[in-house]
Amino acid sequence: MPKTDTAPKRARKATQASTTPRNRNEFLERCDPSERAAYELLFTDLDALAVELGDTDPGDPAGLTTPLGELPIRLRLTFEDPKGCALRLQHPKLSGLATLLWAFPSRAESTDGGAVNRLSATLSPLARVGVQRRDADAFKVALEDANFESGGTQSLKTCTAGLVDGISRIFNWPSNRTDLAKALRGLVKRIDTYPSPVPVPAPVAVVVPVG
Repeated sequence: MPKTDTAPKRARKATQASTTPRNRNEFLERCDPSERAAYELLFTDLDALAVELGDTDPGDPAGLTTPLGELPIRLRLTFEDPKGCALRLQHPKLSGLATLLWAFPSRAESTDGGAVNRLSATLSPLARVGVQRRDADAFKVALEDANFESGGTQSLKTCTAGLVDGISRIFNWPSNRTDLAKALRGLVKRIDTYPSPVPVPAPVAVVVPVG
């Protein structure tokens, strides 16, 4: 079998790794000034919502990899994706992390020209961690009330997605940030009412007598 040159692939991976925002500041540095200011307002409000819901340290994304302990939930932004960042929910009534929103800066690593200066939500993966369909549908309606529109099958995006002022045009206004917080709060409160997951019993060793 002929050998292939993997150097271009390695170069692409290296470039992607070097441009992936590893924290909030690096994400904000990839935003135009007006959009950075709007994202700072939005992130501050999302942190405040997380604290309201019981998260004591929303600025620490690494906490999402640890058990909740006494915390009722964690609601935190993570910055490991080359395209942008994600708002993730850790909840004891769910089987895994729920990604509620994606956020894209002005200069995103994406071939999709519209994947800049926008928020988006993909609803279908929520079912895989235990969010009930009726609650995902209610979340969709609430996001539509918060200036989101259809972005495809079971997905939404802010109605100004891709514009040079796509974030500031919406989220400079406190009422619009309030509507987004209302949609997120409503989903978390619905999940609060779910029954606790039934723990899976540990396997029991069976000793078979010999002879």
